[in-house]
Amino acid sequence: TGFRVQKECLAFSPLLPDDICELCVRGVNYLGSQMDWLLRRDEVCIILREKAANTKPHQLQVVLKSSGVKIPLMPGQPVTFPREPGCVSKMDSSSFCWPL
Repeated sequence: TGFRVQKECLAFSPLLPDDICELCVRGVNYLGSQMDWLLRRDEVCIILREKAANTKPHQLQVVLKSSGVKIPLMPGQPVTFPREPGCVSKMDSSSFCWPL
């Protein structure tokens, strides 16, 4: 699935073998938040799971590598984007997950 934990982010580069059209990865834990990932041929969907009422999770975002588009991750709300490399980072993070 191409996940790599880096200093400032969870980098991803979603790959699927030719004979697999869809892959679901559940319970990816990053900075105390759990996410479910659905990888398809042309797109990726991430759902940030709801947190317990007594926890204060970090606000997270997806940053797509090629376009620089930033997509906030909100608990319980699916986020879908074209299948391309990117990263999940804190929303207040100003650093990048890959070399420029």
